[in-house]
Order: sequence, then C-alpha cells, then structure tokens
Amino acid sequence: MTVDSFKSKIKVSTVFIYIVKCRILRVLNIEMIDKYKEKNMREKDL
Repeated sequence: MTVDSFKSKIKVSTVFIYIVKCRILRVLNIEMIDKYKEKNMREKDL
C-alpha cells in the first residue's frame, strides 16, 4: 500500500461521504418543507 493509493482512497471516501450527506440533507429538507407547507395549509383553513 503506497502513500498515493492511500491518499486517493481517502479522497474517494471523502467525496462519497459528501455525496451521501448531500442526499440525506436534501431528503430531510424536502420532508421539512412538506411538513411546513402542511402546517401552513392547516392554519389557512382555520
């Protein structure tokens, strides 16, 4: 295992983690926005 291959592995895993994090955050944001919209709709109905 050379230092270069080790560094490239770290880089790949960092990018992978970043992508996964972005996906999770996007999904959470969508859910939050949906809940917020629902809440607003209910308040308008009242």
